[in-house]
Amino acid sequence: MLNEDDRERISRGFSVYEHEWRFLAGYLGEPFLIDSCLVYWDGRTLNICALPLNGDDTVLGRSDLERIAARFAEVHEVELVHVWGSIAVPDALTVGNSVLGLTDQASVDSSFDGEHTIDLDDFSLGKLPEAAKSLRGVRNKGLTIAVKRVDQFAGSYYRIIEYWRQMHNIGAMASCAAATLPSYCRESHVVVVEASDQGRPCGFVVVAQPKADRAVRVLSFSLRSKGGRVGDALMFATIDYCMNAGVRTLHCGYAGSDSLSRFKEKWGARSTGPGYRQAMFATDPGWRARANEYRFYWAHRMMRQSMPSQSETITPNETGIAGIARQSVA
Repeated sequence: MLNEDDRERISRGFSVYEHEWRFLAGYLGEPFLIDSCLVYWDGRTLNICALPLNGDDTVLGRSDLERIAARFAEVHEVELVHVWGSIAVPDALTVGNSVLGLTDQASVDSSFDGEHTIDLDDFSLGKLPEAAKSLRGVRNKGLTIAVKRVDQFAGSYYRIIEYWRQMHNIGAMASCAAATLPSYCRESHVVVVEASDQGRPCGFVVVAQPKADRAVRVLSFSLRSKGGRVGDALMFATIDYCMNAGVRTLHCGYAGSDSLSRFKEKWGARSTGPGYRQAMFATDPGWRARANEYRFYWAHRMMRQSMPSQSETITPNETGIAGIARQSVA
């Protein structure tokens, strides 16, 4: 686990979206700092963020990954290893007395060409005509914005997440991440940027400021309303809040689609690296199957009996993310 020195070191070396460990720990496991890399362990699966602190461009290979995994194999059997970031993907890992082979989903040369960040020192709508045009559209739609600290996750947020889950067919990873938000949003460095239409919330962004001059656009959800302007309203409000808070770099994460890249770039985000690959290693057929479906996370294993299938009709007040998250708060 992380001690105070580790937390201070992470804060000083924070350089990419994936270093926001408080959020990731909510569904990946207990965080550790090993060889300048954040690692998450849940007693059975090991998740390695191969993006060293301080923007170190080191590419981790087999010996690096095995050295990290060996720290945990001394006490417990490591049944699955999930790695993402700057890696040279090997065919297998030897962890303790086991050889973990690459799973079918394991070597993903992602379309993610680097994390997208916005340099707020250089941000100006005058340089971004498409963003300025979108903002005029937002103002014509009558949307209102509020930035707030959240002690109790609103029921309307659950419904927005549930809508988003169904519309975008998000998988186990995103579902687990969303279910951690009620507790994560209570962190002192986190705010929620909320968009409302006639007094009813229609979208929100979770924004974290883990370092004085850096902020992270952790997750964003919205209803399909007002001609798609909710996303633009939330992005501008997030930028405005961060600039007023003294933030110089806004981390917007990777973009897994061309449309998401275009949206972020419209608002001044640029792909700043590092590159991104991921790999999963397992021996047992059951773990290999979980890896192929991204259903190996601790949070998913704990919740899967309650998780409805994508084909089911969801009643947000009873099941799905809304129900699961509500149970986690109760």
